[in-house]
Amino acid sequence: MKHLPTLRSLQYLVALHDEANFGRAANACAVSQSTLSSAILNLEEQLGGVLVERTNKTLTFTALGLALVERARPLLVAAGELAEIAHSWSGELKGPLTIGVIPTITPFLLPQLLARIGQRFPLLEPRIKEDFTHRLLDDLHQGALDIALIALPWSAPNIATVAVGRDPFRFVCHRDNPLASAPPAEVSDIPEGKILLLEEGHCLRQHAIDACRLREASRINQYSLASLHTLVQMVNLDLGVSFLPQLAIDAGILHGTEVVASEAGAAGAYREIGLAWRRSSIRSNEFLALAREVESLLAP
Repeated sequence: MKHLPTLRSLQYLVALHDEANFGRAANACAVSQSTLSSAILNLEEQLGGVLVERTNKTLTFTALGLALVERARPLLVAAGELAEIAHSWSGELKGPLTIGVIPTITPFLLPQLLARIGQRFPLLEPRIKEDFTHRLLDDLHQGALDIALIALPWSAPNIATVAVGRDPFRFVCHRDNPLASAPPAEVSDIPEGKILLLEEGHCLRQHAIDACRLREASRINQYSLASLHTLVQMVNLDLGVSFLPQLAIDAGILHGTEVVASEAGAAGAYREIGLAWRRSSIRSNEFLALAREVESLLAP
């Protein structure tokens, strides 16, 4: 009978592929570098082939190594879901839970959510990762995340989503800007090149474009802004106008500035907030309970 690779050795191999460095991979797996390196060598001996080509400064995965990584990922995800069975029997949210959150939600909702979780589910051990939506969904597929708090709509294979609330957009500008005293009824009333948005990669950019009907690209400024706080400071200097989510405004992002907000030009525009997880997860009922908590936080 052939000796099968252990899940632990496959975990080390996948971590090495993702981190591209023995030291970082060992840290990710909470083991020593020598332990991880020995496990990879043992795996190569067991399989009778080289998985990783090593030099003093670099490492390169062979075709065999890449094929093994690809097949190991779903096995590790399935193994992780087996480990969740004990949690699912109780129907109670408890134990480790890795939550992904997009940057345009994290500072404005996460603190309240963590406080609520601490009150409602004291046995839960939340772990947070902040990243762009497409990377969070990749992490969900690979089992690195249990659940993600994102803006919808977003479609991905084997990913279940549930909406938990709407986050309206508001038109914002400097209080001395002419548009503050005569707010734009339509986006077409805004001068060309004056609409400030986040850079490509932030889903909020596209949601603002879609929800606020920003069809004329010429009205969007070409600055590449990485955060809402930077965007607000640009508006505070009267370098442009923008559309901000109410969630950020309620959290005080405009405090200490001379930026004012109104519904003008954004009437009825909103982004939808939701939770996402693997359809195959046996903790779906627990995630729905968590969704109800987020929904109550977002309720008007």
